Amino acid sequence: MIVAAVFLLGITAGVLMFAPARTAHFVEAVSAGVVHALVDVVVLGVLGLVLAALTWVVTSIRCRR
Repeated sequence: MIVAAVFLLGITAGVLMFAPARTAHFVEAVSAGVVHALVDVVVLGVLGLVLAALTWVVTSIRCRR
């Protein structure tokens, strides 16, 4: 659900950032929005994995003591 929300926010942000004044290039704006959303999802996924790994390391160190 969070991934879907980030994906939709990324599409919206990409369309708003890359949308030209003419509607003829709307498909390009939407595709740029989709790429922006995919990048957001990947970046957040990597950050989540790093945070999970750090949490696991800290928990492992504390449990050994």
